[in-house]
Amino acid sequence: MNEMQLYLDTPARAVGELVSAGLRELLRDSRQGPHLLLGTMWPEYWNRLTCHPGTGKEDAHPQARMLLADSDIPVPNSFFGESLDALRDAAESDPRLAESYRDGSSSRVRATQFLAGTPVQMARYRNAPDAARAVLDAAIDLRRFGQGPAIPSRLLAGAAAVAIGTDLLNGLDDDWFESALVYLLAPCRGVSGPLIRVRHFPGSPLPGQELFQVADYLEQVGRAARNSLFPSSAIVDVALREITDTEGLKAFGEFLAYSGRLFHAAQFHLRAVELGDCEAAGKLADLLEFAEDRSGAVEIARIRLLGGDPLGSEYLAWYLYANGQQDEAMRLCIEEFDLGNSRPLMKIREAYEFDDDAPGYRALEGRILSRRFPGLYDEVFCSKSRSIEEFSAELATRLGILVDEARVLVDEEVDLIASRLEQICEALRVNADEIKASTVRLKEWVESFKADWGVEVKSFRARIEACQEMGDYDMARRLIGEGMDRGIVGLEVLGSHLERYGGLDSSEPIERLGVDWSGNPNASWNLADVRRVNHEILEA
Repeated sequence: MNEMQLYLDTPARAVGELVSAGLRELLRDSRQGPHLLLGTMWPEYWNRLTCHPGTGKEDAHPQARMLLADSDIPVPNSFFGESLDALRDAAESDPRLAESYRDGSSSRVRATQFLAGTPVQMARYRNAPDAARAVLDAAIDLRRFGQGPAIPSRLLAGAAAVAIGTDLLNGLDDDWFESALVYLLAPCRGVSGPLIRVRHFPGSPLPGQELFQVADYLEQVGRAARNSLFPSSAIVDVALREITDTEGLKAFGEFLAYSGRLFHAAQFHLRAVELGDCEAAGKLADLLEFAEDRSGAVEIARIRLLGGDPLGSEYLAWYLYANGQQDEAMRLCIEEFDLGNSRPLMKIREAYEFDDDAPGYRALEGRILSRRFPGLYDEVFCSKSRSIEEFSAELATRLGILVDEARVLVDEEVDLIASRLEQICEALRVNADEIKASTVRLKEWVESFKADWGVEVKSFRARIEACQEMGDYDMARRLIGEGMDRGIVGLEVLGSHLERYGGLDSSEPIERLGVDWSGNPNASWNLADVRRVNHEILEA
C-alpha cells in the first residue's frame, strides 16, 4: 500500500478506522493467509496515527494505532555507508539505479526519490507557468496548514487565486485553473505529475467536487521551501467558506494558534462547532477563557455538553467557576455526582487548588457528602468540633424528635457518606492515574519535539538573542515574526521582546490575545467579535 496514510487517515475519519479494523481482522484470521501487509508512509503520518491522545482528547485513530504497533521498518532518506556500497553494486546491472547513483553526491544518494520520478516532477514544478505554480504552491500551503491529503477543487482554486494575487489574476483567461490542472496532472516519466487526482472515499463529505493531492516527495520539498512563508489574510475567507469537514477546520485552527493568530484560530474552531464538533468546542472555550471572555467560554462549554460530549460537564463546571458562577458550578457537580459522574468534582477541585481555596473545596465536598444534614461530615469527621452524639442531640432538638430517632437518621446519613466517600476516593485514584499518564505523554512529546525541532528552535532563538544583544531590535523583531509564522517561536517570545525593547508595559495581553495576520498585537476580542466576522465572511 503506497502512501498508506491515504487509507488509514481519511477525511471521513470513520472510513480510515474501518479500513484499519478490517486489515487487523484479516491479519488475525487464521482461516485465511498467511498475509503480508506492506505499506509506506512518511514519519509525520506515522506519528499522527500512532501517538496516544492527551487526557480529555478524543482518540482519533485507535484501530490504526493497534494495526501499526511495533511494525515499523525505518527507511533512510538517503543511501550512505554500507547501504551505498550495496546500491553501487546493484547499479552495475540496473541502469535506473545507475542513473540515480550518478544523480547523487559522492557520499549520499537519494535513489528512492529518483526512482519515483522526482527529478522530472521537480523540473515540472520549477518551470511551471504562473497559474500552475500558484496552484501547486497553494496545495502545499494548504497541507502545511493542516488540510487533509485530498484537497477539494473549490478550496484549491480559491487558495490559488489568493496566491496569484488580484493584478495577475485579472490578466489570466477564464479557464486558468483548468489549464493549470492539465499541466500539473500530466504524468512524469512513468509516475504521477506534481498533482494527482484522487478518487472519492465512501462517505466523503464532498461527493460533487474533484479532489487533488500533491505528489508525496514534492510536498515534502515544498513544505521545507515554504515553511517561512505566510499567505495573504484572504486565505482565511476562502478556507472558512470552502472547508466543510470539521477535521480540516480544526487543523487549520491549530496551525493558526501555533503561529500566534489566536483570533483567527477561534474563527475556525467556531465554524467547526457550528457544524457539530464537540472537540472544537473545547479548543474554542480554551481560547476564549485565555482571551478573558469567560462568559463566552461558558456559552461554548454549554454547547459542548448539549452536543453529548462525555467530558462536557467537567469543562462546563470549570468555566462556570472561572466566570464567577460558583453556585451553578457547585449544583452541576452535585447533579453529575448523583449520576455517578465524579469528573466535574475533580475538575472543580483543580480550580479550588489553583486559587488556594481549601475551605471552599471542603465546603463543596461537604455538601456532596452530606445532603440531608449539611455540616455533618465537616463538623463530626473533619474538624471534629462535635461528636456524633452531640450532633444527634442538636438534630433532635431542631426536628422536635427523640434523640434515638435522630441518631437513626444520622447513622443512615453516615452510611451514605461512606458510600459517597468511596466514589470520591475512586475518582481521585483515576484522576491520579490520568495525571501520571499525561506526564508520561508530555515527556514523550518533549523528547519527540527535541528530536524533530529542538536543534532548529535553539538555533533560531540564538539568532534572535544575538540581535538583541547587539542592539538590532528591528532585526530581532523580524526574526520573531518569521519564527511565529513557522510555528517554532511562541507569543511569549514576542511579548518578552516588546516588554524589554518595545515599550510595552506587560507581555500578558499579547500572550492572551495573540497577534493579527501581520504579526502585530491584537486588540481585545471576544466570542461576539468572532461570530460577527465569520458571519460577514460566510454571507459575502
